Amino acid sequence: MSRPALFSYEGALRVLGEYDHPWLNKTDTFLGVSILVGGAVEPDVFSLVDPKNEATDCLRKILDGVADKLTGLDRTHRHELIEAAHTIIAVTSVFEALRDEIGASFDQFKITDREKFRVLDSEPPDKKKEVSALPALTSIAVPAPSAVRGFHENLRGDLQDFLVRAVNDACRFIAGLAGAPAQLGTPSFIASVNLNTQSKYIHHYVGLSASIPEFHIWAMLGEHAATRAAVAQEFATIKTESLELFSTLLARLPVEQNQQTRPHCTQLRTVAEKILTKPLLRSVGDTSSINALFPTVEKGFVTPAYRLAVYTEFTDPASEHWWWSSTNVREDLNTFLAAHLAGQESTELPLLVLGNPGAGKSLLMDVLAARLPPNQFAVITVQLRKVRAQDRVQTQIETALHEVLSKRVDWGDLADECGADITPVVLLDGFDELIQASGVHQSTYLQQVKEFQELQTNRGRPVAVVVTSRVLVANRASIPAGVPIVMLEEFDDDRIDRWLDAWNTANEQTPGFRSTKRKALGQHMELARQPLLLLMLIIYEADPTTPLLDSQNLSNAELYRRLIDSFVLRQVSEKNAVPLPREIIDKRMEESWWRLGIAAFAMFNRGHQYVSAAELNRDLSVFAPSEPTQNNTLDTPVDDADRTVENFFFIHSPTLNEGSQPGRRTYEFLHATFGEYLIADVTMKLLVQMAATRALPAANPYQRKAPPDNSLLYGLTSHQAFVKRDPIIAFAQGLFSALSTESRKSVLDVLEDLIRSFHDRALSDPYPAYQPASATVVSRLANYSANLVCLRVLLDQEASTPIETLFKYQEDSPLSA
Repeated sequence: MSRPALFSYEGALRVLGEYDHPWLNKTDTFLGVSILVGGAVEPDVFSLVDPKNEATDCLRKILDGVADKLTGLDRTHRHELIEAAHTIIAVTSVFEALRDEIGASFDQFKITDREKFRVLDSEPPDKKKEVSALPALTSIAVPAPSAVRGFHENLRGDLQDFLVRAVNDACRFIAGLAGAPAQLGTPSFIASVNLNTQSKYIHHYVGLSASIPEFHIWAMLGEHAATRAAVAQEFATIKTESLELFSTLLARLPVEQNQQTRPHCTQLRTVAEKILTKPLLRSVGDTSSINALFPTVEKGFVTPAYRLAVYTEFTDPASEHWWWSSTNVREDLNTFLAAHLAGQESTELPLLVLGNPGAGKSLLMDVLAARLPPNQFAVITVQLRKVRAQDRVQTQIETALHEVLSKRVDWGDLADECGADITPVVLLDGFDELIQASGVHQSTYLQQVKEFQELQTNRGRPVAVVVTSRVLVANRASIPAGVPIVMLEEFDDDRIDRWLDAWNTANEQTPGFRSTKRKALGQHMELARQPLLLLMLIIYEADPTTPLLDSQNLSNAELYRRLIDSFVLRQVSEKNAVPLPREIIDKRMEESWWRLGIAAFAMFNRGHQYVSAAELNRDLSVFAPSEPTQNNTLDTPVDDADRTVENFFFIHSPTLNEGSQPGRRTYEFLHATFGEYLIADVTMKLLVQMAATRALPAANPYQRKAPPDNSLLYGLTSHQAFVKRDPIIAFAQGLFSALSTESRKSVLDVLEDLIRSFHDRALSDPYPAYQPASATVVSRLANYSANLVCLRVLLDQEASTPIETLFKYQEDSPLSA
């Protein structure tokens, strides 16, 4: 029996090492060593086979050896073979469609594989060695599916254009042969062949998807739900939450059964897997006083929807309007991530994952790391807030490895340990904070990541990289062309319901638990669409002593006040062995609120969303000095920073802080809006206090119009402009609206006095020891006056327009410049 042609469905399977040699079982054959020339089967050798010889097992071993050489053991070689197999079925579909249209007379042309190559302007260098055809196959520019272009999108786009051109080229070739049909090349003939070609391609593709995982995954991608459903029926019982489907799809990829010991990979895997069993609320704070149990990450993580783009000069990734107008919402994040990491593109360019604060970018990376099959991938998570912004990418990775493995590990040693069958995956989490730390306007960091990947590939150690960032700073990065960009969507109603189901299920046995449905979120639905803010709302709702969330009088500012106030009250009153008098509780609550406010300013004034313990201790020593304590033990005393933030669920230390020295620890709010609310709260309290002082009768009647003492307000609000964080102003407006009419007028009057006299602050610095960041007198005056004017303009709801109010202070403010 003759060997199947390369350009056939069986040829595609043979290239991939999936063809089971069915023709071999029908004949007893013997081939000597001469069948192999350079590890290849010569296509015409079977005409020399004596069917009476017996050595079938020997031949099968030889052919399987060839299949091993074709299939290869490394992922890069497999990508090339998949590309070659896809090219084969595309070209095969063209000539099969032509045969259908021409009829049986087509066989008289006896078009060989080499002639088909020639039609497509490609030809193997060796006429006899089939293995030499592989480079020629990959050189034919046949658009293949990928993570960013699923099966249907590819077929309806670039691949369709290729098939049309290939049909025309094949028709011109056949027209030059003797006996070519007269109808060849007519519009109706060409149209019929084109339609049949696509039908043939789909038939072959679905056949390959049954045995080739990559083809299967590509078919599940995109917006054609019917095709996805037909191909993905076998996955109907697998959950899409916590990326379980993602893990299942990747686990289908073939792997070498390598028994090599990989201690570093094993340690990284152990660390990554732990996240699935941890509570969904990742905090070091005490949550025992909350009448609820938090579901684990595995049970409670809800996979978000997303939008997808490939970066070009016309892409505007920092604009939400661009995303909404230029892309569609996609539901297949499990499949996309699997397709991306299974493809060669993941080792050529980084994947950029964008999201708003609270969208769950970091948690998504943690779950991805936990779900990667350990026999195929080794994952390294790098929290960019914890590495030096000026370090090379490789050095940053090694810094993270040292933190996780508790010893110095060279990147090259880890890559060598991974070998050819394990792909390292580097998750660079928090690019926005790296941008803030470096202070640059146009970062080349992503270009450096791309160059790092190119260097590793050239060394035979390809590495996949995923980078996360907030949406708003994406325009501060120089993004290489072709980088795939994912923007995580907010939760829709269905995802909120699924999240609430996980929450309610986790607390079915909790005594006194108050189950929550979506309708109970009331007017706070917009907050609930961000996963972290949804968690905040549900923690509030779980407290049976708090008013319900659907109260019409509960503004966002009031909600934050009640939430923080209730938790501060619990910590103050319940952490003592004996009940405290009310006046002491009130005093400690005021102190806790103030210290939390200083912590919020400590982060904001440094331009970060975190603060180190050492920095916070310095700030507290200026604005909230504590009485010295006598330490008579060998234990490390609790410092002011720990005392300020300990046991609050909305403040936590990043994962890499585990085991850190006290002075090296960092703290951050679970969500940035907690800090933004506290900044607005401190600012409004200082203004209200100044208004009250201003209203007191003066002993000297000529001093009644003297500006109030603004030392504390200036010390805290002259380092950064509030307009950098819109929620600060929004919270200030909410707090201002809750004041009485008389108090609101008094606060506006105080702001007017402060705006007129802000220049006086150039003469002295009331808190010279407070230096959160480098600043000049001019920059501090600019920030301070800008904050005063913005508050005066935006708090005055009775002004005809905010712009008119702004013009009133134009001459007094540096903003006029």
